[in-house]
Amino acid sequence: MFTATLDTSVLWPSLQRDFLLSLAVESAYRPTWSSVILDELEFHEEAKLVKRGMPVTEAAGRAATLIAAMRRESADAEVEGWEPLEGTFGLPDSDDEHVVAAAVIAGAGVIVTENLKTSLHLAFELTRRRGLIPEDPVFPGFHERFGSKRLPATF
Repeated sequence: MFTATLDTSVLWPSLQRDFLLSLAVESAYRPTWSSVILDELEFHEEAKLVKRGMPVTEAAGRAATLIAAMRRESADAEVEGWEPLEGTFGLPDSDDEHVVAAAVIAGAGVIVTENLKTSLHLAFELTRRRGLIPEDPVFPGFHERFGSKRLPATF
């Protein structure tokens, strides 16, 4: 089954999360995420509910219930053992390292994210780590133009 790692940015909007998880329930793909992604989701879900006027304790309880339900209903989605890879990708935003690490360990074919700032880097690192792009690409001038950790804008 095709595997996709879902970043916090696509799980935070409720309707989008429901749609993505509904596709998974129908066996369209296998979703994966890291514990950090779920921690971020819980934090942002609570903040969203508080901003909408919900008391903090109620918002915290609802956010925790959401995460517990995701863990219960998608028991195999939470990737373990990704931590040793964190910090090895050289992403422009080191806070995104856990996403690629989880995707690599899960064997994900894609990372689903709305983080446009680093999405090209995420895609490149996932592809390179899966062995689909060699360490030293044979593209003429690749390293001279983009360096070993940068990507062409058209990737």
